[in-house]
Amino acid sequence: MVQDVEPGTVDSDIDWWAKFYFSCGQSERSGSYETKGYEKLEVMKGCLEDEARFSGFRDLVDTATLYRGHGDQAQEAGEFKIY
Repeated sequence: MVQDVEPGTVDSDIDWWAKFYFSCGQSERSGSYETKGYEKLEVMKGCLEDEARFSGFRDLVDTATLYRGHGDQAQEAGEFKIY
């Protein structure tokens, strides 16, 4: 049962990580989250792009791979995020 909380107030005992750990089944790391009766997150095992029910999902951020060198001698040197 969810406790009534005044709109606009913050429960300082609960943070995002408490909700995450409780949702992953690690209630020992979630503090008092379980006793508050809040909902769980749905934690995916992989990428949303690979989930059939999220078909067509595409991240808004593109990643460009950076290379050092030329031709066959080029080695991956990092990534660049394009928003």
